[in-house]
Amino acid sequence: MSLASPSRTAVLLVISVLAPASSLRMGSAYAQITSTGSPPATIPTQVAQHEQKLAEARAARDLKAEAEELNTLGSLYRQLGERQKGVDYCNEALALERSSGDRDGEAVSLTTLGRIYTDLGQEQKALELLNQALPIWRELGDRLGEATALTDIGRVYNNLGQRE
Repeated sequence: MSLASPSRTAVLLVISVLAPASSLRMGSAYAQITSTGSPPATIPTQVAQHEQKLAEARAARDLKAEAEELNTLGSLYRQLGERQKGVDYCNEALALERSSGDRDGEAVSLTTLGRIYTDLGQEQKALELLNQALPIWRELGDRLGEATALTDIGRVYNNLGQRE
């Protein structure tokens, strides 16, 4: 049985969603030092880099790249604690993905939004979004995305005190 490799977006999502910010930075640092020989940029520097990539994607009218950059920025702003900005970027990505039929990107956006709403303590909104993402991950056959959504749904129920 051959397994499809997860998309770059899905892998980044799982790392950013499951890992605490401190371990994410450590893992990213290791990956960057290994691949480039230099330490990673700080999150504010990464934001600036991805804002530039977003501007380039928009100038090129590359909707897929634009949505990916919006999701990346949403995750970065979440890590910075600027969650409303993260929500805004992810909602913008979600609209692009839905209009273009990008189901993988849609699942990423919904899962990231669910995670941000969990951070904000808006558990019902988080459940709504994660329960939209889960069937998309399943439809795509992306078991890693499915596992991420299920884990996040479990976290929400745990936060609500519903452990059964």
